[in-house]
Amino acid sequence: MGIFSNIKTFIIVILCLPYSSFSQDCCDTDGKLVICYLPSDEYCSGDCRYHYDDIFMEGLRSKLNNTSYFGPDGISSCEVEEIPLRNISSVNQLNNLNCDIIFLGVANSQLTGSNSIFTTSLPMSFTDIVLEWSVECIENLVISFQGESTRWGYEILSDNVNPNTPAVATTPNIFNGIFGTIDEVNQGGSFQANFSAIPPTGSTILAQDDLGRPTIVLDNATNDILMADVGLVCNTAGDVSISPLIINSNDILVCNVFALGCDIAGNFASETAIICENSSYELPDGIIVNEAGDYSSVIVGSMGCDSTIITTVELYTPEPTTITYEGCASDGYEIEIGNNIYNESNPVGTENLPGFLGCDSTVTIELIFRENSEGFFDTIICMEDSFLYLENNFTSQSDTTIIIPNAANCDSFVNVLVEIAEFMDVVIDERTIVIRNSEEFLFDLDIPNDYAISWTPSSGLSCTDCANPILNNIDDIPIYTLTLTSEKGCQSMYSFPISYICEPYIPNIFNPESINGNDRFGPLTSCELTDYTFIVYDRWGSVIFETKNQDNHWNGTKNRSDLDSGIFVYFCEYSNNGELIQQSGPLTLIR
Repeated sequence: MGIFSNIKTFIIVILCLPYSSFSQDCCDTDGKLVICYLPSDEYCSGDCRYHYDDIFMEGLRSKLNNTSYFGPDGISSCEVEEIPLRNISSVNQLNNLNCDIIFLGVANSQLTGSNSIFTTSLPMSFTDIVLEWSVECIENLVISFQGESTRWGYEILSDNVNPNTPAVATTPNIFNGIFGTIDEVNQGGSFQANFSAIPPTGSTILAQDDLGRPTIVLDNATNDILMADVGLVCNTAGDVSISPLIINSNDILVCNVFALGCDIAGNFASETAIICENSSYELPDGIIVNEAGDYSSVIVGSMGCDSTIITTVELYTPEPTTITYEGCASDGYEIEIGNNIYNESNPVGTENLPGFLGCDSTVTIELIFRENSEGFFDTIICMEDSFLYLENNFTSQSDTTIIIPNAANCDSFVNVLVEIAEFMDVVIDERTIVIRNSEEFLFDLDIPNDYAISWTPSSGLSCTDCANPILNNIDDIPIYTLTLTSEKGCQSMYSFPISYICEPYIPNIFNPESINGNDRFGPLTSCELTDYTFIVYDRWGSVIFETKNQDNHWNGTKNRSDLDSGIFVYFCEYSNNGELIQQSGPLTLIR
């Protein structure tokens, strides 16, 4: 295998399963690189020029069939054999053909368009067989393109910005192989793409476009090579030359890829050893090494199938560890590290402890104990009042300490002093006050001078901050409230309901022709009556006069004709403080 030294790190990446996990003997001793491909006459869908045996792959085939490139005496020692896949229905058929590489042509269900997700028209039953074959042996390699990659869990986007370059620190580096070293290649043709979605199992990016989007990957789950655009390996629709010779960068890339496939077809195993600094490791062939690197050991196996074991030796340098704690003074926290105890008295230090693989690890201890705090609060509350402070309800005199979290989430000790302010008894007769016919009323209360006085509402009162205001019947206020406030802000409230009584005067005689003002008959009052009705009847019970307006009085007429002197009867009805009052009696009309 001529390029093994260039790909030994790659073998470590792809050979992640032990030999015993495979269901068949994966030893390959024929020295050939058997490329099994999909013949276009059986698998063609749409444009058939992108299959291995069609015109756009002529340049690739001519280089693989150039024995100076691929053959016992070629740059790659693998001799290429090409086998079409026909009527494949099982993995055993692929094994019987001794396939080393299955080259999937393009059978996309959609070949044109922008920003589209592409799928494959290959039967799922067929791609399932290919996937099963791929993971059966670590040497089995599938090279897939475009929509066929969707069966591996990928999605492609028809967008690419040339040039395509190797990813940073990519292993393997298909841009640097036995057929030469290149810096970049181009995707050709009208369709160009990148991988827009990668399955959760991940992949190693072998090439990316100028915007850093993956265009060639090595799938982690199957170790297969997937390309977003078949144009990378095409002539005419791509930059691969039709010549059997290597002429340009794309020619070097495709030859390096198949030389890599030639090496993968051999028998390899891998292992990883992790050692501490200044330690050593014995390789499978007995050689002792003490430096990081990739080491090759050849082990003679049974049935003439030798195994090459690639050992990756890695140096383990433990990362320094810092143990931190933030607490409060006197919280009792402590931790034992090594042979020392760290607490409030011993909060910081450094320990060297044995860790993974016995490698010493440096542990830094940083304990922080924040201070508690103190506070004071005092207030005065009135008797029978309550005061809520820090979720505590105070109803009596108190001198206590409350513990709450402070800004550092440590204890804050708050001393709370609550004083009770007594309210000196004041004797107030909260009686109902009767106001008759809108007469004035003077309060007569004995209130000490050291109380602030407030009457509400203010309407109808001569003053609102004096002890004994004069009440005038203006708005028929139903209740007045007196508020007394002590020097310490305590209050007491007293209520005075007001009963407004309106008792109209109704005379029993009048003269319509009087010149002294007694020329009308009706109730006389200075207050407003509600639900008012006034009626005058003659001696036979006929209605002579009726009104609901207390300002309308009878003038001694009926139907605008003067009535003679005589005896009549009146009826008066009205509401007084919600009580319906009815009055009636005789009246005398004289002329």
